Amino acid sequence: MSRNQIVSIARNGNTLFGVIGQNSQQIISCDYASVTSIAHNGRDFYVVEKQYKYGLNGEDGRVILSCVYDSISILNQSFPQYLKVKSNGLYGIYNIIKEDFERDCEAKEITLTGNILSIRYPKTFLWGLIKLSSTEKVKLPF
Repeated sequence: MSRNQIVSIARNGNTLFGVIGQNSQQIISCDYASVTSIAHNGRDFYVVEKQYKYGLNGEDGRVILSCVYDSISILNQSFPQYLKVKSNGLYGIYNIIKEDFERDCEAKEITLTGNILSIRYPKTFLWGLIKLSSTEKVKLPF
């Protein structure tokens, strides 16, 4: 795990956040309304907020997901590699290890109980159930 630190500055009456590295080098510029760290398998990721939209940056500051999402959060502490991403009122699942969407933002609701993922789709109100493991790709059986 890196020893990066989230820092804040005051600019034009607003407090903005960014990330600096071990040697005080800038990793993520202080341009964000909030920065939250997510650690997984010795790597750090940062959920950043700008103009009420959220994105994801790597520990090197690289933009992984642009700030276009309504929310980004860990789906469940048991599976921290999966992020629940919301866009236009619909949810998807993003895998931070593969840096790819497992499910696009097309579900009305996503919940995880144990290792069973429940996905409800809009309009049809149908549910899909998926057993999650750290190695399998998330797929709907129908």
